[in-house]
Amino acid sequence: MGREKYYKDLIESGKFQRDNAVDGIDNVALRGTDLEAYLIEKNILWEEWSKGIEGNYVQAEQSDSPVQLREYAAQLEIIRYKEVFSLWKEIASVIRHRVFEDGEICAVI
Repeated sequence: MGREKYYKDLIESGKFQRDNAVDGIDNVALRGTDLEAYLIEKNILWEEWSKGIEGNYVQAEQSDSPVQLREYAAQLEIIRYKEVFSLWKEIASVIRHRVFEDGEICAVI
């Protein structure tokens, strides 16, 4: 529920704050931008993903075996860890790109 609410609130507000690292905080309009379209797409994906999780959770919870619920919870944890690690990989790539000069090597595995 957290991410869906975050995306929904951000889209409805029509703006977000960005630290431009020079002049401080900027209020940036979202309406009609590629970022707004991206946030709407992500919100739809999260809503669908959450519904799938809820349905699978209810099914696992109602099963006779508590092992099935634990296994499902473990699968969700693995999915979340993989997503977080991939985001960190992307962040590291951006940061490394800023650190290295054009002639230097910047490789991300």
